[in-house]
Amino acid sequence: MLRFSAAFGALALIVYASTVLTLYLRQDRLLFPASIHPLNTPPPGMQEISLRTADGLILKSWFHESSPNAPVIVYFHGNAGSLNWKGDRLEHFAQAGFGVLALEYRGYGGNPGHPSEAGLYRDAMAALDFLQEKGVLPERIVLYGESLGTNVAVQTALHRAVAGVVLDSPYTSIADAAAYHYPYVPARLLIKNRFDTLTCIPNLSRPLLVIRTTEDRVVPPAQSLAVFEAAQQPKEVWTTDHATHATVLEHGGMPVVLDFVRRVTATN
Repeated sequence: MLRFSAAFGALALIVYASTVLTLYLRQDRLLFPASIHPLNTPPPGMQEISLRTADGLILKSWFHESSPNAPVIVYFHGNAGSLNWKGDRLEHFAQAGFGVLALEYRGYGGNPGHPSEAGLYRDAMAALDFLQEKGVLPERIVLYGESLGTNVAVQTALHRAVAGVVLDSPYTSIADAAAYHYPYVPARLLIKNRFDTLTCIPNLSRPLLVIRTTEDRVVPPAQSLAVFEAAQQPKEVWTTDHATHATVLEHGGMPVVLDFVRRVTATN
């Protein structure tokens, strides 16, 4: 019986170690489930553009040019799919009279390269460089980050002047999110791309809007609230009980975001 117990324990340890190793080796695939299908025809009123990153990649993205004094939203989408999934949202922003620069990351939407934390930051900087070359003033720019893109938005705002930042369902860090979804492994020790928002959000000095849902099953709602609470003023939070992680805008969040964008760009 003792031998059986020892053998069973050894087998369980091997299976556990194998599971941990598999998660470690596959973490990029889990974190960046990109759609590599090339971008579709842009939504009405938008055009496909090419952005050049600091490390030499050419990224296809979408741009809607507005009137010279209108706000411009720079959109950083979440970790899954591509911009092909975001056409309705982007079209709504454009119909509201805003300029829109929807960034498609490296490794997504047929773009070259492989996504990583450092890589996505470079991609975001390329988007801001594009607007600067177009003569768009910083006080007209609002960064919109969705899910994974919330950290990208915060990091970008820490390095570039903008009018404001919108965070749609932010997380404290990818390590924290991984620990929530994989409580049976030492997830915090395994994560390479940490996207630690809670550490950097206190340094954000621009107006902030956080939108979130209490029904989030991807990012624990408490994490989104913790990000908001760690930020300095001026800041606002809007919460719904009637949306999923990916549908906060579609369940009441859109007019809140449009109002925030108009206000922070009007006062600059």
